[in-house]
Amino acid sequence: MNQEIVKLKKLVILHLYYHELWENIKPYLINLKQISEFDLYVTTTAHNEKLFKEITGLFNAVILTVDNAGADLYPFFYVINSINLDNYDIIYKIHSKRNVKQRRKIKGVNCGLHYWRECMLNDILGSKNIEKRLQDFIDDKNLGASGYAPYLITFSLSESSSLTYSDAVSCSNLKKISSFKYYGGTIFMARAGLFKCLQHKFTIEDFVNDTNERFSEFTYFCEALLGYCIAAQGYDYKKGSRLLKAVLILLSHRITYPLYKFFVNKFILSK
Repeated sequence: MNQEIVKLKKLVILHLYYHELWENIKPYLINLKQISEFDLYVTTTAHNEKLFKEITGLFNAVILTVDNAGADLYPFFYVINSINLDNYDIIYKIHSKRNVKQRRKIKGVNCGLHYWRECMLNDILGSKNIEKRLQDFIDDKNLGASGYAPYLITFSLSESSSLTYSDAVSCSNLKKISSFKYYGGTIFMARAGLFKCLQHKFTIEDFVNDTNERFSEFTYFCEALLGYCIAAQGYDYKKGSRLLKAVLILLSHRITYPLYKFFVNKFILSK
């Protein structure tokens, strides 16, 4: 193994809202531990003595109980506000993404059932991918973030939107850009230093939801904001295969969905 990969200082921020999904996430963290030690921050909304004891027994972990606000976004900001990002090279942002209805899609690609969680986690922490993704950051100094490319969404920020250029730029002190990308599902890895511009910018009050929606508008905007701060600092995203995405879109049709399950299980989620 390339010793540069081993020497990269790694941080994982895991929001574990659904405790029952820990067994699904644990193998991916074990994959990372087999490469090198890393710091793990786990945020959750409920105490679980048995679970916490297992986590701290396996990993160098800090477990924080946070208020249930902003889905996985507020807990992420809670953690980065409390640490020195200069201590890390790579940050993994992951969470216990629940199963959803069978044929839900992102950018035309199926993400139903468990597939969006497993595809995103496997892409950055799967046994066959984990070294490759870390090596990408060593080889490409312009690479800012990496994740499951089929779920990479383009976001256009217009003056007419309820969240304007000024809203985005003023909070991060970054340049204005007309469009950028972010990972739908917000499970990805990135250069840790790129999030320094977001430290100490938001508190729980920013995520208060006074609408009938499940989460506040600001919560959804923060999904995109994580991508904004990558692009606005001149960094890029991992380039995915256009052919693979085209195949996945084709197989995501309700008629070909059984083939989608076979293809993804065989070629994308294979261990």
